[in-house]
Amino acid sequence: MKKRSSGFMIFGRSNPQIVYLMLKKSTKTKTWSPPKGRADGNENDFQAATRELQEETGYTLDDLNIYKDLCKTIVYNIEGVEKTVILWLAKLKDPQKKPILSDEHTEYQWATGDEAALIYEHPCFREMVSFFHDQIEKLP
Repeated sequence: MKKRSSGFMIFGRSNPQIVYLMLKKSTKTKTWSPPKGRADGNENDFQAATRELQEETGYTLDDLNIYKDLCKTIVYNIEGVEKTVILWLAKLKDPQKKPILSDEHTEYQWATGDEAALIYEHPCFREMVSFFHDQIEKLP
């Protein structure tokens, strides 16, 4: 069995550290991740990411600067299931705008790259955070 999900690695700056939006799932596992989820029907990955963004955070594409050419895919196994995660880099335009969480999540936090890599459900996420951090440093 294979699972595939897509979403956005939303970042901001906090004195002057780069921080990433992480959401805590309300399921029994209570894992943390960026806003992401599986495609419904005939959605492509970007459409699924956009829908999940609004469902999980209340943010719309208008709330973000999306770097569509800065996308990262990781593939890993969790409990014998191959999982593919595709994330696009996005910056929250208004750092004061708080997410409105759905019933799928109980809390959120803005985490540094190191913190985000530690709380995500799989260690290979560190590679993704490192990739995005390097790309953010190159942005104007």
